[in-house]
Amino acid sequence: MTITSKPLYVYLQRPDNGEWTIVGRYKPGASSEGVFQYAPSYVDQGHAWTIDPVNLPFMPGRQFAAALQYLQKAGNFEGWGALAVGSGAGLPGCLST
Repeated sequence: MTITSKPLYVYLQRPDNGEWTIVGRYKPGASSEGVFQYAPSYVDQGHAWTIDPVNLPFMPGRQFAAALQYLQKAGNFEGWGALAVGSGAGLPGCLST
């Protein structure tokens, strides 16, 4: 994945039914750090699965500082488990069930 100034979306394969949903978005900042925020659509759907209970606790509306370089360089086959990362707000075709 190429380094970009575009946001990166985090997708989660739901543990209850296996469907993919957008969890949140990382937006690049001025330096190598950016901010992550859980998606309002994820919150509105009643999901409360946190993707990182230590660094990204489920706190709707709050922005968390986060380094983006790893996400920008890593592929989705790097051992993410139920998570994937992409540059589009829609779910990539390879993630559809």
